[in-house]
Amino acid sequence: MRQEFFGGMLFNFFSPPELKLDHIRFKIALMCNGAFSIKDIKDCLGHELNHSREYVDYLVESTLSLFDDQSLLYWRTKKLNDPRDFSNFSKPMINSRRFLSAPLAVIWEVTQKCNLRCKHCFSNSGHQESDELTTDEVKEIIDLLADKKVFYINFTGGEPLYRPDIFDILSYASSKNISINLSTNGVLITEDIVELLKKTNVFSVQISIDGLNDLHDSFRGVRGAFQQVLRAIRLLREADIAVEISTAVNKTNMDQISEIIDLAANMGALSFKTTLFIPVGRGKSNQRELSLESHDVHRLALLMKEKEEEMSGRLYLENRSCYPWLLDGSTFAAPSWMKAKNVGCSAGNSNIYLKANGDVAPCPFLRDLTVGNIRRDSLDEIWESKVLDAFRNLHPGDLGGKCRNCEHLGMKCYGGCRAAALAYNGDLYGEDPFCWK
Repeated sequence: MRQEFFGGMLFNFFSPPELKLDHIRFKIALMCNGAFSIKDIKDCLGHELNHSREYVDYLVESTLSLFDDQSLLYWRTKKLNDPRDFSNFSKPMINSRRFLSAPLAVIWEVTQKCNLRCKHCFSNSGHQESDELTTDEVKEIIDLLADKKVFYINFTGGEPLYRPDIFDILSYASSKNISINLSTNGVLITEDIVELLKKTNVFSVQISIDGLNDLHDSFRGVRGAFQQVLRAIRLLREADIAVEISTAVNKTNMDQISEIIDLAANMGALSFKTTLFIPVGRGKSNQRELSLESHDVHRLALLMKEKEEEMSGRLYLENRSCYPWLLDGSTFAAPSWMKAKNVGCSAGNSNIYLKANGDVAPCPFLRDLTVGNIRRDSLDEIWESKVLDAFRNLHPGDLGGKCRNCEHLGMKCYGGCRAAALAYNGDLYGEDPFCWK
């Protein structure tokens, strides 16, 4: 349970995602500590709200039902003899600014060392850096993130399984109320690795498939990588560990996306998601070969819609990166009062990227835009930095090109990818080059 300026959130780290609550519904959650009966809760809200008893009854009962449906909060109809102490969830908000009190998610590059040489690699991974965070430092940061009620940590790299202490790290993180994901290229996964993973609370393992057979091997820079990935997925699924498949969509693999989705479904993956190639890191030198154009993204959007209908619940397809709202052909021009005053993605708003040496950036594709270093700066100082303020205070009028006056801006779209705008146009505030509107 985490208090915020808009009310608060509830989160079950075994059953993401989080539930966002307004002030009234968050107060109902706080009153589910066993000190109040349902009648007490209704009577209390009835005194505060200028509404009918019927509305108050509906509000309380529908909110409690929501907690039940999402397995978020266990409440009882009768009072407890020993109520829970929820006082630490209802402290006065020190930060009066309208952004989250701390990140919701941390994407954590635990090492730069990697066994592959992927053409698109945003971190240009390969060799281990000399100043990577030690095991003790990593555990101290996990303690800090848990104390700040960060909900998600995605351990990535480089190749995270190359860290000799990775299972010590995963086990330590498993002792906290945090949802843990592991992103790996899959090549190092063996029966022994799977047995170690089963002893942790890793929610899912994300593995990349960037083409079929030789195309994947060529993209990843190692012959035989594709077959090793398939073996890794089989081992994980046999152990009932959830697998998420990710594909870095680029010019060379566009024609294989449909088959990759079929493969993911047939192998029992939980979900499939796409990331669009952005020329940063090692990807800069492969820009001519890999870069997408907006019409490619349009093709991808049409394909994802078709495959979503075809999968029919067998596989969850995450298609936000290809602007699915443009497919409905809506030309609705919303009045200004309906549109969000601020725009922006998760970078710096709910997520941060933590590099192997402790540097912090808004997102993986903006890794050179350093906000601070977790070794020398407090998380509060980093989170409240002016650099991240630039992402939180991005207004529709700040964007250039076709993004500036788009009718979807502030309604269905919140400005697209700033990292792509910077990489392709050299302008953080430029139009999103991937948008096919």
